[in-house]
Amino acid sequence: MHKIPKYILITIPILFMFAFGLSALIPSIFIAWLVYQSFFSDHILYNPKKNYQYNLQSSRKKTIVIQDNTILLEASSKQSTYIIEANVTSSFSGNFLDPYITITSQGNEVKQYFERSVSGKRYLNISSLCNDHGGSLTLNLKISHCTISSSCILHTFDNSRISIDKLMVIAPHADDAEIAAYGLYSRTNSHIITLTAGEIEPETFKHFSNDLEKASKLKGLVRAWDSLAVPLWGNQPYTNSIQLGYFCKQLAKMHDSPDLPVQSLTSPINDTRTFRIFNTKTLTSDQDGKSTWKNLVQDLADLIEQIKPTSIVTPHDQIDAHSDHIFATRALKEALSKTKHQPDHLLLYANHLTTTDMHPYGPAHSNASLPPSFEMTKVNSLFSVPLDKKVQTDKAISLEMMHDLRRPIKFKKKIRAIIQSLIINRKITSYGADPYFRKAVRSNELFFVEPIK
Repeated sequence: MHKIPKYILITIPILFMFAFGLSALIPSIFIAWLVYQSFFSDHILYNPKKNYQYNLQSSRKKTIVIQDNTILLEASSKQSTYIIEANVTSSFSGNFLDPYITITSQGNEVKQYFERSVSGKRYLNISSLCNDHGGSLTLNLKISHCTISSSCILHTFDNSRISIDKLMVIAPHADDAEIAAYGLYSRTNSHIITLTAGEIEPETFKHFSNDLEKASKLKGLVRAWDSLAVPLWGNQPYTNSIQLGYFCKQLAKMHDSPDLPVQSLTSPINDTRTFRIFNTKTLTSDQDGKSTWKNLVQDLADLIEQIKPTSIVTPHDQIDAHSDHIFATRALKEALSKTKHQPDHLLLYANHLTTTDMHPYGPAHSNASLPPSFEMTKVNSLFSVPLDKKVQTDKAISLEMMHDLRRPIKFKKKIRAIIQSLIINRKITSYGADPYFRKAVRSNELFFVEPIK
């Protein structure tokens, strides 16, 4: 929903004051504040009545009809991702309560949530209901606070050629691998490569040292340890993880001057070996420890040749908005141009969006589908990985182990969450205060697929 105009919020107390006298001013201000926190405080920086723009160019398309809240379709016997393209419109209540659709089939259920006041083209991910059920399938829909067009398009993406026998997961920071791909990497042979130490914002470690430069170094060391230790929870041996020790929010600067070393933004550290002390693997750049783009690209090239991954998981450099995420994937692509070994696919994820910090919408354990996009985005293929309840819980625990996700949230956000839970029945996750405990713990993980060859 759009932000409510400030003059309307101001008008509420004024009207109360004229109607009930000056004594009503304070209660009316409180009521206006409650209204704002409940219905108009979501960080959605776009018009929810606009269509999402995706060109799903390689999907197998079929028109399907929703009749009596039921969909009949044919599921492939191959491992596939199924996306329904439909027009979704909020009802009157959907302007104030979160619209969602509950889809059930053969005892399984997914819930797909949308932004409030939604009206336009949206994408429902039904993959976890269709896989392992080749042939005729009946989906039953229960629609809450919205309506859905009766005629839709089913997009089917064949995932049978995607090899995840040996994964290389690129994490710009400790916790990115877990947020995006814990469920995927925990089920196969995976190598977690974390590019930066994540040493900035040292204020969160000032209780260990009042010297913020020392606190920065300490935070980087702790997060470096996290990046290597937490994948143990995801069934990966300690030797399968490596911390490259570059500096947070400095990858773009490194890219602009490839041979020029940079130092940390919050500490006078300029040697990547400071944060590599827990590594079991050695790299060519360990010889000088220079934080340069040239060294980063060479590190990734060396690791690709050593690991020989069948697919690489990495940020989507067009959809993910974080600078380090964008340049992490650019460094990877530059490294791939230098290596003899070529994996089959890149599996791209987006942990940060410019359009909103709310997506995926809805509570933890609900469904994840395509994020908001309002410039036509070409999609070669999609890969949805269903996660059972145990894996979802394990993923939440992996996030709990990450020190940076255990930071206390601001008091006003706590109050807002309590108000919304009471007034609009928006559930508060019991796992942790950080928004990623809601956004990342889902019934599936979704990746954009980009062939290498």
